[in-house]
Amino acid sequence: MAVLPRSPARNLPQLRAPLAGFHPRRPRGFPNGLAALAALLLAALAPGQAGFAAAAESAGESDAPAPVAGVPPPERRPADWPVLPREGGVDGYDDPLEGVNRVFFYANGALDYVFFDPLARVYRFATPAPARQAVGRAFTNLAEPVVAVNHLLQGDFTRSARSVGRFLVNGVAGVAGLFDVATGLGLAADDADFGQTLRRYGVGDGFYLVLPVFGPSTARDALGFGVDGLLDPRTHLLADVPRLSLALGEGVVRREEVIGPVDFLVEHAADHYEAVRAWTYQRRQREIADGCARAGEASARVTKGAEAGRRRPGEAARPRPDSRTTRAARRSRR
Repeated sequence: MAVLPRSPARNLPQLRAPLAGFHPRRPRGFPNGLAALAALLLAALAPGQAGFAAAAESAGESDAPAPVAGVPPPERRPADWPVLPREGGVDGYDDPLEGVNRVFFYANGALDYVFFDPLARVYRFATPAPARQAVGRAFTNLAEPVVAVNHLLQGDFTRSARSVGRFLVNGVAGVAGLFDVATGLGLAADDADFGQTLRRYGVGDGFYLVLPVFGPSTARDALGFGVDGLLDPRTHLLADVPRLSLALGEGVVRREEVIGPVDFLVEHAADHYEAVRAWTYQRRQREIADGCARAGEASARVTKGAEAGRRRPGEAARPRPDSRTTRAARRSRR
């Protein structure tokens, strides 16, 4: 029986053909935050490599991203939208398999172009925003058992209990998760996956990967993706066809959530592959900050310096290094 991963409730970008393949928010029901087969396919967020602390420090010490003609500046865009490499967007991944990754990237983009993107736009057109938000919350609630187990594996018993409470409260009082009753009761949402758990115990990202169908990831998070699939109750309680149907449905829902940032990336990126890789890195750093801290808190910290162009008092501005140059220098030091 095939193992489907958990849905990414907070990270999912994926470009359309013939451009790219990525995944946005990562719904929390399948491994490594794959909202579903599709959600993963488009996922963007996959994992992050260099430590969050280094990325946050770099953002705080550098100037704001360089303005690019015709591109709205980052401070005028939502915080979870990509900062493009040509704007100085951070990309900390090593990519020794770039040639193979690009092949899968464009193949994933073609699948998105003919399937997920059209369905996502029809879904947006036909479904009122409040209904779309409710459906997204329901899929997120289905992922809470995986979140709870990963918090437990990380030794965070408070967050694990809170995730169990959210699953039960929203599943019953929230009508299968359509309404977020738990937050009003003090059970705030957060996220966790096995890739984050491995990182908690010192496992690095490894090299960057673009998985066929499932999209951007890293060696560590690809392993986490599979483990999360095994941890997901849906893997064991549902037959293959219902599980796959649920995964594809969530993929369309998650794809609709990132229509805006994906369209922005397609229109403005000089190299779609590199832009998706950078966005994946940026999103993943926000996710794993402080050992699976809530995405909103982590996002505020990782973008603090970059959005406002802040520097430490009395410190001269530093030019933002080109990501490719940075990766080459890191490899040469090895």
